[in-house]
Parts: sequence; structure tokens; C-alpha cells
Amino acid sequence: MSGILAVLVDDAVQLEFDHAKQVPQRQLAYLDDMDARNGATRVVPGTHTTGTLPQEGMEDIRADHPDQVVVEARAGDALLVNGHVWHGGTVNTSGERRSLIQCYYVHSAHAPQQYQELQLRDEVRARLGPRALALLNADRGTA
Repeated sequence: MSGILAVLVDDAVQLEFDHAKQVPQRQLAYLDDMDARNGATRVVPGTHTTGTLPQEGMEDIRADHPDQVVVEARAGDALLVNGHVWHGGTVNTSGERRSLIQCYYVHSAHAPQQYQELQLRDEVRARLGPRALALLNADRGTA
């Protein structure tokens, strides 16, 4: 694959993980077909076992990796990726839409990728029960 690529990442880059015990998961639910022309996801199989980050194992994390796989998907497909597998996008050169929904799962002992607590308005927080607040990691330590 040639051209500009999104950086390869390991979801643990922001967190301190024991790679053997704590596995963040990323799910991609494709709303549009994706291929190499419109910015499909790329993964580097096996990198979750190395214990290294892309920036430690590659000179240029935007470059092609010799073992990367570009995941072509159809609308309605889903991809579940171990968050420690190096992954990233490719550039949409087609001008076509490429929509997907990303979900991220991590043990509640670790910080989320997005802090829902910072996005909750007080009136919304007041309507939520303790369980909903805990699920959003917005319970301020009360659960």
C-alpha cells in the first residue's frame, strides 16, 4: 500500500497494562463498505505478543509494515481487535464515504479513552442512577 497512512497504534500507549492479563478490545462496526481505496483499517497480526509499541518497533509509524493486513469489510461487518495489536487506518483516496462505529472495552480499573464524566451536564448526571454512572466511569468513586 502506498500513500499517506494513519499512524499505527497500540491502545495501551496511554495506559499501563500488563499485556498478558489486561486486554483492551476495540470493535469496529462498519456502516459502509471499506477497502484500500476508501481508508480501510490496517492491522499487524501478532504484534500484541511483542510487548512493544509501534514507535519502539518501527522507524516511521505512518509507513507500511511488512506484515500488515488491510481489512476489507462490507457494510454490516464487524471487526473485534485485541487493543494491543498494532492498528490504524489508511487514507481515503476515493472521495467516498467511509462510516463506522468504534467501541472500546477496557477493564474499569484503567482510565477510559474518553472521559464521559467531563461530557455529562449536571442535569443529565442528576437523572442517572449509580449503575449508569459507574458504567460511564462517571461515578466519582462512589460505586
